[in-house]
Amino acid sequence: MTRLLMALSSLAIVQAIALTSALTTALPASAAEPAKEEGTVAKVEAAASSAATKTGRAIKKGAVKTEAAVERGAKAVKRGATKTGKAIKHGAEKTGEGIKHGAEKTGEGIGKGVSKTGEVIKKGGDKLEEAAKPASASK
Repeated sequence: MTRLLMALSSLAIVQAIALTSALTTALPASAAEPAKEEGTVAKVEAAASSAATKTGRAIKKGAVKTEAAVERGAKAVKRGATKTGKAIKHGAEKTGEGIKHGAEKTGEGIGKGVSKTGEVIKKGGDKLEEAAKPASASK
């Protein structure tokens, strides 16, 4: 930012010097009007100096406004990142809760399935045992 100000201020000074030089060489070089020339040159130099000063002030004011805008932008990005981080954390927590709930339900289902499978195997074993007994033994 400071380098930009220095470069722009230097540019304004160079332009003022060029303007002064151009106006000085354009003035009549007659010996009959020396007082008038000096007054005109002084006026041109004062105008160039004033223009350079005003340009420098305008550049500085623009730089201050730009810096403030950049700071506001940085704060907005930070707020956005914070909100995004919170949203991601919330989403991750919800996903974790869903996975945990699903695992619990799956575990319950597997437990019930094992229990039922055990009952069915026992019944099947009893039926096989009955079927394996000789007919005379059951009477």
